[in-house]
Amino acid sequence: MNKKQWRILIAFLVVALLTVFGGLALVNYKPGPSDQVKATGAEVKAVYDLDIQLMAAARYAVNNGNSTQVRTFGNELNDFAQIQKQRLHNWFTKNNLKLDELTSAPELTLGRGYIQQMSNKKLNVFDDFFKKYLDDLSARLATIDTKVHFVDKQAAKEFTEVKGEVTGVRRLIG
Repeated sequence: MNKKQWRILIAFLVVALLTVFGGLALVNYKPGPSDQVKATGAEVKAVYDLDIQLMAAARYAVNNGNSTQVRTFGNELNDFAQIQKQRLHNWFTKNNLKLDELTSAPELTLGRGYIQQMSNKKLNVFDDFFKKYLDDLSARLATIDTKVHFVDKQAAKEFTEVKGEVTGVRRLIG
């Protein structure tokens, strides 16, 4: 092969490689989320954080609770929060949002002190404290108007499910 044929072969290979890798880059490209999706993401993250807090409290109820009711409904609350958390996590992935980049509304959860205090309680003392936590959380969630606080209907629906679950579990525990 002469020089001209070598140059044509090299040029062909370069164009072929650029086409293949450029095509792969375009296929895998995901645009960043819009401002509206980010705003909705902040609302959804608030519910996601609430689910994390509920899961922690529910695990303590299962491990530290004295009564069968507290342990049973703690387990139910944990299952509910875990399933909802996974559903919300899938929503974040689908919309190309990173959890670290979002801030959630602090008024949707109670302070972290509740969870730390629960870790030190055992048996009857824990049961009373868990009931107090659910009462305080129910009261806090009841003050939030979903029509005012949430723009996205899906986020409002998820929040309403959490509110109903917390209230229902508290009633069932007695």
